[in-house]
Amino acid sequence: MSEDDKAALLKILKHHIRVKSVQIDGLRRVKEEIVVPHLKPLLKANNLFTLLSLVGTTHDNLEILDAFDNVDIKIDHLGKNSDYVNEVALKVAVSEASRKLF
Repeated sequence: MSEDDKAALLKILKHHIRVKSVQIDGLRRVKEEIVVPHLKPLLKANNLFTLLSLVGTTHDNLEILDAFDNVDIKIDHLGKNSDYVNEVALKVAVSEASRKLF
């Protein structure tokens, strides 16, 4: 990767963003109150670099709960608002782990 490519990528990662919404799909037995505290930090991201870091941390934290077989977090770009800030929506899809019988 050339220095120009690196500079262009860094510029993109530093773009100002606003997380407009976080949607979670796939909850059946796990209560929302268990998951929401892990999602709230995502709302504080103000640039793409921070958001990507928080998405990774959130993904890991949800997996540590050991309640899900699969966790998938997608970022959808919604466009720029009137202040020319890129708005994004996050979609968190989970597959709950099957109940283990002991």
